[in-house]
Amino acid sequence: MEGISPQEAIDPLWIEKYEKQRDKIWHQLVDYNSSLFLLQRIESFPFELLLPDPDDRIFWNLTKIALWERCIMIAWRVGVDDGNNTLTLKSLKNSIDKNLQDEKTRKQYRKNLKQGDFSNRIRDFSEKVRHVRNKYLAHIDREANTNPDPQDVIDFSLSSQDLQITLEIMRDLFDVICFNIQHSLWIWAYLGHEKHKTDIDELLDNVARNSPVFKTLENEPDVFYEFELAGYTDKDIETLNQFRRKFQMPEIHRPPAP
Repeated sequence: MEGISPQEAIDPLWIEKYEKQRDKIWHQLVDYNSSLFLLQRIESFPFELLLPDPDDRIFWNLTKIALWERCIMIAWRVGVDDGNNTLTLKSLKNSIDKNLQDEKTRKQYRKNLKQGDFSNRIRDFSEKVRHVRNKYLAHIDREANTNPDPQDVIDFSLSSQDLQITLEIMRDLFDVICFNIQHSLWIWAYLGHEKHKTDIDELLDNVARNSPVFKTLENEPDVFYEFELAGYTDKDIETLNQFRRKFQMPEIHRPPAP
């Protein structure tokens, strides 16, 4: 709500509880956003091109799975869980409504929640999160894991894009809960990541720099051009050249046709 702070809107006897609960959810959303950022960085990296041997990608595959599971569990924890005595966006939203100072503020608060349409926006994603969490992460559902319904696999899949949309919905609700006082969802080192190299960028650059294809290019360029180049598509070569330009290395060029 523009023009009014939590201290002005909330009963003074409850403001300390509000701040503690808000901050706990805020930290969860920061973890979610940072984990999703790392997951998306890993997913966008051309591992199969640079590390063609699957045994060289085990660490990264396990890390990707761990980050995906972490995002789902945080989404469950703060956005979906409806158990008793749980701190969630929904429970905090309802507690705020009960502890506002006056009816005028309560009316505006409810109006903002209604305009956000959060329940409808998150419904489909909540069902996916609930399904994956209950059947695969918190428990190993016997039927789902040994005889999965192909349609369920399609209907309840959760991509990183789904996780991004889920984050945006939770963030929008969190903004209303914070009375539109902005709280950054970035770990400090990742804030402004478009302008500087983060730790994950450095790690992935090292994977590229030390990849088999780059080592062959540096140590045995004749072998690469005579025996290996023909196995790469034009798209592959452009991807490799993006890294080589970044590292100030000579670009790869196909020899002219005879």
